[in-house]
Amino acid sequence: MYLAGCMACFFPGIFVMLVFWPAIFVIHDEDCGVFESLSRAKAITDSKWLNSLIVGIVCIAIQNAGVLLLYVGLLISMPMGYLLLAACYVSMRWEYEDEHGPIAAHS
Repeated sequence: MYLAGCMACFFPGIFVMLVFWPAIFVIHDEDCGVFESLSRAKAITDSKWLNSLIVGIVCIAIQNAGVLLLYVGLLISMPMGYLLLAACYVSMRWEYEDEHGPIAAHS
């Protein structure tokens, strides 16, 4: 999905990444298939675009800080970025389930 969005143009690629970034966490968390995880990821990020954008900018800043430290900093900054994304996913999922109930029932 990310590659298709980026091939269309830069801005659709950003849109696709903002909508579907939690898909890999949904696959791991709920042990579901690829297409089902994409629909659940879209449901989680449906009204939380600003949160996704801010987390994406912070992750990029963390990765760039690791690159600036002669790439050795990536040993620290990459796990920190993934930890930030995982914590954001858990928070957004809890918010979604508080408002709408279990996510599996609405997919």
